[in-house]
Amino acid sequence: MNWNLTLTEQQFRAIACSDDPEAEHLIYSFGGISRFKDSSVILIRDQRILAPNEYLHRSAGRIEVSDEITWEVFSTAGRGYQAMVTSHSHLCDAFFSWTDDEYDQNVWRRVHHFCPVYVRSVAGGDGIVAEVITRDDPHWAPVHKIRVVGASGIKRIVPLNAGPCPEPEIDVLLHDRTLRLGKGAGVALETIRPMTLLFIAAGGGNSVVVQLVKHLQPKKVILVDPDPIDRHSGNRSLGYHDDDAGKPKIEVLARDIRAYSPDIEVECHPSYFPEGHSFNCAKEADAFFSFPDNETVRYEAAILAARYHKPLFDAGTLVTFGDREDPQRVTARILTQLPGGPCLHCLGVKGGYATEIEEHVRHSQASYSDRPDLAPDPQVITTNTFAATLLVRNFLAWCYPGLVPRIPTYLQFEELAPSIRDLSALFPRKPDCPICGDGFEAHRGWGDNTPVEKLFEQPLIDEAAEELISDLGVHEAGMV
Repeated sequence: MNWNLTLTEQQFRAIACSDDPEAEHLIYSFGGISRFKDSSVILIRDQRILAPNEYLHRSAGRIEVSDEITWEVFSTAGRGYQAMVTSHSHLCDAFFSWTDDEYDQNVWRRVHHFCPVYVRSVAGGDGIVAEVITRDDPHWAPVHKIRVVGASGIKRIVPLNAGPCPEPEIDVLLHDRTLRLGKGAGVALETIRPMTLLFIAAGGGNSVVVQLVKHLQPKKVILVDPDPIDRHSGNRSLGYHDDDAGKPKIEVLARDIRAYSPDIEVECHPSYFPEGHSFNCAKEADAFFSFPDNETVRYEAAILAARYHKPLFDAGTLVTFGDREDPQRVTARILTQLPGGPCLHCLGVKGGYATEIEEHVRHSQASYSDRPDLAPDPQVITTNTFAATLLVRNFLAWCYPGLVPRIPTYLQFEELAPSIRDLSALFPRKPDCPICGDGFEAHRGWGDNTPVEKLFEQPLIDEAAEELISDLGVHEAGMV
């Protein structure tokens, strides 16, 4: 089994940086588990950070806490968390001392009855060591990789006790011009090269995103979309050929990726996200690219991204006519959900209809326009292309440390004006958000497990939605 640990930048700083440089410190972390293929990822959700006055003893070589705090920690671990992590610091090198072995084994004996996975780690001047023990395998095993994600990017840390962890090499000749941009460009390419990227929807928008991202040479691309491509949408789908009408959209995009580079693994799933195997694909992916034609998919993508600490780069377009024949607005919205920041729900995406009735809704309303006579999808390739470029720009900034001072979470593009507005300040993270909030019921960091048994539950349908569903002849659809 390949064990990895994922946590946000803020959580990692609490573990790696002491508030007192002359004394050790202790952090308790709690979270969920993500399991796919031969990998298990421990996801840090919450932390118990001790205040200086809560230590019974604290020095350069010894830490003591009270029985009350110890039992408080064990009680927290039993609230539905699938994993518990203890992390402490050494002022010297990182290693497990004999006192660490004795203490950690004692902790495991106490918590394994209600918490199936326990991780111990030590941060020192030369790095970090980390080991895991489980009910299924009561022997300490190394954590192979620590993944730190947040608003400023991604950082992969290999624990000192993990052994060699080879990554795919970048093609220096292929990326020669990009590498000339500086050290950060090389770091970005090295960050992207081992990535698995998930594309949610394969329409006109993501057809542009795929064409841009494939040149960055990721390890694997996963395409999810149930629809075939139609001739009327061919003029805004990059990669479309004249005889492609009726073929699955994902296969049209896959053909172009494979033609560009046979080294990029491509996996296709003709299903609505997150149905079927696309759910597990989300767990495997390092980043999501979402460009769907409805809010339901966005809302569920936001949930999965929050549950598994994944970055989500999303875009959508809209044509507004009002009472005129010519459009009043041609606009695009580019949203970025990063671990630790506001999710798409905080940025204005509301839970929509359940997947079972989404198809009925799509065929009864304009997807991209307020003129029903132009349904389902009036749109132009220029808007899709500009939105896709901004989306990929945010992804590159996330992989390229220091490229920009801040990655915007909400960009609004107006094509007719034209203008780009950064509206990020208007949409902060909401502590009471049901997806990324601080509440126990929020989806953030729970992984495969949820103590509240409400995975992907949508908000209740309001009266207007019920009337619409009734008009469509959809009865007893049930919510996801």
